[in-house]
Amino acid sequence: MTISIAMLTTLVFGLVRVVALSALNSCCDGKIFVLDVFNRVWDCIVRHSYPIRHLRENLQSLEEAKRELEDISRDVESNVRRLEEQQRSRRTNQVKGWLETVDHTLKKVGDTLQRGDQEIKKRCLGNWCSKNCCSTYKLGKEVIKKLTAVKELASKGNFVVVADKLPPPTVDERPMEKTVGTEDIENIYDARNEGKYIIGSLKLACLLETGETIEIGKCYVKMHDVLRDMALWIASKQKIKILVQGYVEFSEAKSSMIKWKEAKRLSLWHLNIKAFNESPSCPNLQTFLVRDTNYLVRFPKNFFQSMRALNVLDLSRNKNLIGLPAEIGELINLQYLNLSFTSIKMLPIEIKKLTQLRILRFENTSNLRNIPAGVISCLSSVLQVFYWFSSYSYVVHHVDVSLLHELEGLERINDISLMLSSFDCIVKFFSSPKLKECVTSLRIRCPEECSSLHISSSTMRRMKNLKIIGCNSLKELKFFRTNKLPSLSKLYLKKCPIKDLTWLIHAPSLSSLTIGECPSLTEVIACSFGSSEIKEAIDIFSNLVNMTLVNLPSLKSICRQAMPFPSLKHMSIWNCPTLRNLPFNSDIVKTNCLNKVAASEEWWHKLEWEDDATKHRITSTLVAF
Repeated sequence: MTISIAMLTTLVFGLVRVVALSALNSCCDGKIFVLDVFNRVWDCIVRHSYPIRHLRENLQSLEEAKRELEDISRDVESNVRRLEEQQRSRRTNQVKGWLETVDHTLKKVGDTLQRGDQEIKKRCLGNWCSKNCCSTYKLGKEVIKKLTAVKELASKGNFVVVADKLPPPTVDERPMEKTVGTEDIENIYDARNEGKYIIGSLKLACLLETGETIEIGKCYVKMHDVLRDMALWIASKQKIKILVQGYVEFSEAKSSMIKWKEAKRLSLWHLNIKAFNESPSCPNLQTFLVRDTNYLVRFPKNFFQSMRALNVLDLSRNKNLIGLPAEIGELINLQYLNLSFTSIKMLPIEIKKLTQLRILRFENTSNLRNIPAGVISCLSSVLQVFYWFSSYSYVVHHVDVSLLHELEGLERINDISLMLSSFDCIVKFFSSPKLKECVTSLRIRCPEECSSLHISSSTMRRMKNLKIIGCNSLKELKFFRTNKLPSLSKLYLKKCPIKDLTWLIHAPSLSSLTIGECPSLTEVIACSFGSSEIKEAIDIFSNLVNMTLVNLPSLKSICRQAMPFPSLKHMSIWNCPTLRNLPFNSDIVKTNCLNKVAASEEWWHKLEWEDDATKHRITSTLVAF
């Protein structure tokens, strides 16, 4: 029932009259008692009208207290997450309960503030008198109650300990399980995910640690020397003989070849040897790794003759290796062959006999000029072919259209990495649904005949790495998006006619972004947070670790508003004279993990900052050059 101001006034004075008349009948001095009654009633009215009279001020106080509690909550949550991720800890029950209570309270406070704003707007007499004193009184009391609760929660947010360290993982003795290898490679993506899970588990148990960065954008792991020696000792006691040799001279390698006869897995690395002069006897060998030798040029004629049981052959990173013996075609059980980062000049035609081959890798083989016709098409079991060159390779390498036809004809292939540099190959690739469906890494070096390039999201559905190097004749590069790009992890664009890359908000897995020499680029993300397109993309740049911007004379903005960039660690900005601000603010810099910004000191001093806190935090990461 609604009570008006006039009705309330009549009711109050009627109450006073009744009390006064009653008192006069029982008191000889009625005047004094009536004054006392008036005073008491007035005090009561003032006390009970406080929630109504001070509603506006209390709402403002509640809004300020809410913001303070939100800041405290974010700080606590940030500290907890950092400890959980970096120090293998778990939040305490007290902190967990406090954060849950804060979340629940803030939601209710938000609703109260909204109703309070509506009530203020409905007031009459210049927004000072309430039209419904009863409901306003109840709301006023609720605001006071919420204000007390918020202040109390904020006072409890100063935790000495926010997370407890977890106990070390228990080590159980378990029977030796079957190793994930080429025999289980049919579902290559499941095998890859399982491998990542195993490596992650070993890192979590401190059995593996982060290794050196050999190649930009790739993560490596290593085993501590003590653990490695122990692992090799345990392996030597197993039925499966494993032999690992590293940093040995030719004489030592020659004498140790006697031990190869019983080995099933053999790893040789950093050998100071130009050639093997003898052919070993390795009838049981299943895995053979020869990597990172300094001088190895070739293998002798019959070197692989006794290795008929071989499944895995890795000869990568032997930078001086120029050829393979024809006998490699006798390895009829071979399922994995890696010739990446070698100087090999041609593939032996005998490779066509390797009908069990599942994976063929020859990335960054800049001297490879000849893949005999018909070799690839004979590899009917192949699932993956990697013919790829890094961003830093300046070799103009031509993939023949005939090679694309052979790849297209492989029934079981599902993962291709390619570099295209001829106009015919580019046309062939974009006209082939099979190739577009299978490609996961693509590098395009646009030839002079190429004036436009259109790339749709259907082409990039499974794309992980995309690198495009334009040319003077390339006048148009367009990306057409019809859905998300869940797989895209690395994007490299150079000399491309683009104005913005707003479509990247639909690439949640993007970890590395490099843009260089794109004179027409004015913005990276050319829309504001308020647009519906941004609202659809919840995980904008959530996995971006590295960002490089080089020689972009027209670039004015990375993003129109500040963005969280929760994973961003490194930024490199060079010769972007019109870029005057970075997409950070004081709230974001509290939680982001940025630790290095490479830029010129002269350009840095011209930047404009939202506040001093942001400037101080980001400047602390500057590496001037």
